[in-house]
Amino acid sequence: MRVAERLIPELERLGDELGLARAWYLASESHVIASRWDARAEALERALEHARRAGARGEAGTMTGLLAQALYHGPTPAPEAIARCERFLHDAGNDRALIAGLSSTLAGLRAMRGDFEAARGLYADALALYEALGLRFRRAARAYIGAQIDLLAGRVEAAEQELRRAHETLVEMGDRAVRPVMAGYLADVLLALGRDDDARELVDAAAATAGADDLVAHVVWRSVAARLAARGGEHDLAARLANEAQELAAGTDSLEVRAGAVLAAAAVAGDAGREDEARALREEAATLYTEKGNVVAAERVRETSKARVR
Repeated sequence: MRVAERLIPELERLGDELGLARAWYLASESHVIASRWDARAEALERALEHARRAGARGEAGTMTGLLAQALYHGPTPAPEAIARCERFLHDAGNDRALIAGLSSTLAGLRAMRGDFEAARGLYADALALYEALGLRFRRAARAYIGAQIDLLAGRVEAAEQELRRAHETLVEMGDRAVRPVMAGYLADVLLALGRDDDARELVDAAAATAGADDLVAHVVWRSVAARLAARGGEHDLAARLANEAQELAAGTDSLEVRAGAVLAAAAVAGDAGREDEARALREEAATLYTEKGNVVAAERVRETSKARVR
């Protein structure tokens, strides 16, 4: 960020459109690790404008795909993000890598709205393109979207398979950037399947490999570790880990990440017999999902609260 802030005024003086595109892209990268997606989107909007002025189609394609991701992860409501991604897809031309990225992003957004048929079709199209282009890392990194589609549709075993395949690919490639958060998400699914020992092993791996400033990875592994501790009767440890996850998540504008941390705290409270607290936390999570436009997740959380009251 310091480099970008120092260079952008000089690049503006020089009228270097391609340099400005790359500088704003550089600036946007600092927001990813901190999970500040609105700021990421704003910087990418500027980068994309300069790339288009420079006639740099390759850079413009990359920035369009990353902008779509920012709309997906950030607080932009799903209906608005869907509309923008559809326009991006319409304008993608024959850029197959961009089409794959946009299709997978749009698939996840469609699933939030309950349109699972369209979501699965878009995701399958994206995977076919990634395979054809030999983009193994991108295919693995996007697995969280496929897993989310499955989870929202109630297909937990399918989500486990998708995340495990991706995690194995990332391990094979020696990746340390995406693997910690993928391990955390896989641990979360294994917890839902009752495979606590396997989940604990992945939590330990995520905690050991996550960078100090990799905010989402730390939120996810702490959330899973808190629920594991609660299941084992370690309620003080569980409460501490859940509070840490919530505090870290509160510094992001990813409504889905924040909702996940709140739900983990609700599970911890419920296991400790604090059902009124758990119910309030579940409603908080449902509100966050509603704000994002994830109507499927919001409804499921509220149904869980009703079932526990009965």
